[in-house]
Amino acid sequence: MHDRRREPRFLSDLIVEVWGHDNSGEPFAQSVRARNISIAGALLDGLDHDVQSGDVIGVRHQGHQARFRVVWAMDFGIPPRKRVAVHKVEGQECPWQDEILAREER
Repeated sequence: MHDRRREPRFLSDLIVEVWGHDNSGEPFAQSVRARNISIAGALLDGLDHDVQSGDVIGVRHQGHQARFRVVWAMDFGIPPRKRVAVHKVEGQECPWQDEILAREER
């Protein structure tokens, strides 16, 4: 199977803050884990709120934040419940860029 990703991905366990509006229009803010990160995206684990493909959410890590578009969201029904794949909105800077650069230097 061909991997379409343009940049390397790294396994991680970063705690990030996520905020936005859920499917019913209610605002939310929550801490989740970024399990798989790249300069352009991440796989977020543990979201308690309903989001869907195309939604834009904010993500903050260590004082850096960016807007991300939801690529897909899956509810597993058991903790950590929802897993959400996100891709950075064009023109935004990666909030975990320092972690990526440190891993690439290894």
